[in-house]
Amino acid sequence: MDKPGVLKLIESSGLPKDVKCYFAKVAGRKPHSALKAELKRNPAVLIKNIDRLLGAASGILGCSKEEVLFITGFNKNDMAPERFEAALAEVRAVAFLHREGFGDLKFIAQNGGTSADISGARGGQKYVFEVCCLQADNGINSVDYLELKYDKKKRQLNSSRKKHKCTRGGLIFAARAAVFESSACKADLRELAGGLYTKKNNPPFTHICLLSGNEGSVFPEWGGQVLREGAEFDFGSPLAEAVRRRGLTFPKKGLALIAEAVCRLRALYKARERAIKLVGSRARGDARPDSDWDFLVFLDVCDYKIDLPRLSLISRELEEKYKLGEISISPLDREKFSTIELKYPGIQEKFRGDAVNL
Repeated sequence: MDKPGVLKLIESSGLPKDVKCYFAKVAGRKPHSALKAELKRNPAVLIKNIDRLLGAASGILGCSKEEVLFITGFNKNDMAPERFEAALAEVRAVAFLHREGFGDLKFIAQNGGTSADISGARGGQKYVFEVCCLQADNGINSVDYLELKYDKKKRQLNSSRKKHKCTRGGLIFAARAAVFESSACKADLRELAGGLYTKKNNPPFTHICLLSGNEGSVFPEWGGQVLREGAEFDFGSPLAEAVRRRGLTFPKKGLALIAEAVCRLRALYKARERAIKLVGSRARGDARPDSDWDFLVFLDVCDYKIDLPRLSLISRELEEKYKLGEISISPLDREKFSTIELKYPGIQEKFRGDAVNL
């Protein structure tokens, strides 16, 4: 669409007045930006998507649609294209967290202004988040690139946690916030987030969120984090529920072992993994100090010639590292599980009662 057509479309849209003014300036400027490229490529779709996003965010934040972008600290007179995308990334982060079940979402005021920090609550727990807008086209596909952004944002996140006396938090990476079509599926985003989380040594009480277009994913899942040695125990996790219900006890090194086993298995199997369970005496609560640590990883389909040696190697590495006795990690798929039930009737029901979901 030519420039006059774009300007007419902007003026006739339902966007807030100040946003219309900003878009008109962008359309008339020569410097290239992702926002200008999208305005040129498909202005009607972009304007509709942003108008819809601002409307949704106004309901979540409890403010008018006209205020949404500007409470992030965005200035309509700042024509640096990355600043608008950064503000849009923060708004998209709020919408994502709302879809993930968070309430009481707001931007955190600092030193009389606002920042990219977001606070919210889920499951009775408070969280704070840092948002990072990824400008590079390939940023959503590279753990190494994300790691560079992570190191800077993690310091800011830790500062916010300390200031607001909040243990839980997360880093939200939004790829090219002005582009609403996703370049990656949810499973790919989760795999990438898991790769970064594992590479950074499974930081406790920290979640990695990746947004691309209308897709978003998080690793580890909310409330499903088993913690490493020395971290406060997360009483929202499935393991903690089993601790309460069965009176289970684990040494700190045992919690660290469980955390690393879960993270390594999810990083290895990614979308193939359906569940990871702790079984045997450690799950039932009748373990001795020298009892084995038994895990089952449920997969869509197992190739036992490949999976068994892989898991045996992980088991040996964990044994050497933690020195807590023998560790067994076994793969299982639906076909194999059904065969076991035929051979040992009732074993599935007994297994469901004894196993602890991780």
